[in-house]
Amino acid sequence: MNSKENFNLTKLRKGLIQFVVLVFGTLLLVISVDLLVNVTGLNQNELSEVISVAAILLTIGMAIVKYIKEAYITLQDILNK
Repeated sequence: MNSKENFNLTKLRKGLIQFVVLVFGTLLLVISVDLLVNVTGLNQNELSEVISVAAILLTIGMAIVKYIKEAYITLQDILNK
């Protein structure tokens, strides 16, 4: 597969910025979890369970919101025809 795209500095910059933001966000998450363990006195297992449940709820919640948004847009398109 040969796409023969030209080099695009803008795409490279955008990708590098996304990479840096991802790494920075991950580091902040790790630091916040460590601080949360120290501040609340929860042990590592309890905190792990809390974070797991929160991640699951956020993932499902984001999927539901995305689905409702797409369904609403589709309904508007159907009604506007």
